[in-house]
Amino acid sequence: LIDCDDIYIDNKFKPFLNSLIHIFRNSVDHGIETLDERFELGKTQLANIKCYVKKRSNHITITICDDGRGINLDIIKQIAIKKSLYTEDEFDSLSEDEKLKIIFKDSFSTAKTITTISGRGVGLASVMYELNKLNGRLSITNKPKEGIEFNFYIPLNIEQLNVNNDNDKIKKTFLEKLSLRTIEYFKEYLDINIDHNIDIKCVNKVEFHGTTGLISLSKDMQGTVGMSVSDNLSVKMVKNFIFGNPSETELNELKDENIAETLNVVLGNILQDLPIVHKGGKIDISSPYIMTETVCVYKKKYGQMFMCKLHIDDEIIVLSYFL
Repeated sequence: LIDCDDIYIDNKFKPFLNSLIHIFRNSVDHGIETLDERFELGKTQLANIKCYVKKRSNHITITICDDGRGINLDIIKQIAIKKSLYTEDEFDSLSEDEKLKIIFKDSFSTAKTITTISGRGVGLASVMYELNKLNGRLSITNKPKEGIEFNFYIPLNIEQLNVNNDNDKIKKTFLEKLSLRTIEYFKEYLDINIDHNIDIKCVNKVEFHGTTGLISLSKDMQGTVGMSVSDNLSVKMVKNFIFGNPSETELNELKDENIAETLNVVLGNILQDLPIVHKGGKIDISSPYIMTETVCVYKKKYGQMFMCKLHIDDEIIVLSYFL
């Protein structure tokens, strides 16, 4: 059931709104009981998921609720302790609101099996990540065996935090550090020599070759960092870490994981050296996500894009930074 005001929104709200699909998926996959369970509890045969969107002066409220089983905090506690997120004493000291919000932590999932709908533990984390970018907040009302309600509060006037990002030289320095660390990483861990010629350009489009890993930055540094690796090189990267002859399917899966991990490590290694961090700034990074295309072109309508191409014989790595 949907009840929404007619609200004009800026494009910057869209990533958060798109992420809300994970709230609905969780309601369907975890919240709503089986027919037998609903019958035993005296509930209607058909479950209800409701969504309300309202404009309140200077903010938007989005409410999503269902009449399912709610959240069992005992199960949340067991998984949080098993994953070493909290000790038992630490968990017990949390407020109920803090305990409920654990489901939004990265890689946290109560699912026993992964389905096509949910269970990987990344969906709800992406909701919180996008909400934080909008300076929004979340409250949860949980009624075990009766249902759950998520209330999102999002300010309409959002100031983008681009601290120290107003200078092209600083942006290029960031990508230069990323390029140098990439060259070092490939030499140190993969025994692959990359041409040290680093040419960083401000561009209107970026060509992605083969497989591309992307990581979003937030807090005091806004943007997206990309690493695109041509197919032959990505296969060579994988073969440096494994023995035997993997199937093509296994190779493709390992290829994606390898590029995601490579970008994650390289980026993590340079963040502590950035001037913005030395001045007390904070940078949050998302989990890497993968885009697989033979060749595609990424165009950005707003902001700036910086790109650096690194060459290894006939192969190529494209490093990029989008604002």
